[in-house]
Amino acid sequence: MDRIFVNPVIKRALCATQTQRDWLAKVRPWWGHDEHFHIRLACPSGAAECEPQPAVPPGDGCDADLDRWVEEIRQAAISPRVLPKPKPPSAKNLPVACAGVLKARSAAKR
Repeated sequence: MDRIFVNPVIKRALCATQTQRDWLAKVRPWWGHDEHFHIRLACPSGAAECEPQPAVPPGDGCDADLDRWVEEIRQAAISPRVLPKPKPPSAKNLPVACAGVLKARSAAKR
């Protein structure tokens, strides 16, 4: 596992309550994770198509940057903005490996 994306308030609560802090760097604050979280897996060794993420910054992430995230969440709750709905991803620009999975799935349904 490379990272876990959570709401910044969750990250702040973990920072305030956890004494074993070596794993906290992998817990990253991110917008839109109010009701769920995402786990980003590390690239398997030898997977040429997989592009690894940049290294997690040093430290546990319980710092001024986290405070900024929490303040932005607070401000967004006070003054919400209506954002345009994002366009769904297109199957036209998929990596070759992903396109192969979709084609195999389509063939299996026939």
